[in-house]
Order: sequence, then C-alpha cells, then structure tokens
Amino acid sequence: MSSTFDTLQAVQRLRERGVDEPAAEGMVELVAEATSPLVTKEFFLTTLRAEMAGMRAELHHTLLVLGLSLAGLVVGTAGVSLAAAALLFN
Repeated sequence: MSSTFDTLQAVQRLRERGVDEPAAEGMVELVAEATSPLVTKEFFLTTLRAEMAGMRAELHHTLLVLGLSLAGLVVGTAGVSLAAAALLFN
C-alpha cells in the first residue's frame, strides 16, 4: 500500500495556520525527504556492497570449514586403511 504526500496542500495548510511561507516550505520539504521510500544510487550501492562483503566472508568461512572437514576425513580414512593393512599383513 502506497500513499502520496501532497506537498502543495501541506504548505497551504501550514500557511492557513499562520506559518510563514519559507518556514512552511522548509517543514514540508523535511517531511517529504524523511518519509520518502526512495534512496540515492550511492546509498543503494554502498549498502549492496556491504551486504555482498558480508556474504562473501560467510561463504569463505563455510568453504574453509568444509575444506578442513574434507581434509580430516581423508587423513582419517588413510589412517584407518594403514591400520587395517598393518593388521592384515603382520
């Protein structure tokens, strides 16, 4: 659900209540900026880059854990194989 903010109407309502023109326009501009769902390209790209860096770090950590687990599995399998061979051939 979206809503629109009629800045002209807001300025007029403030003027009707005794706020001078520059102050009314300044207040309405501030409210419009504060409630705008739009973001700047720079903000979007900065946020996107930060999110991607976090995901990249998480992926590197996961790959490291998987690699170490695989290395442990290989070493363990080799150890069991050598122990079995020693038992069979002695």
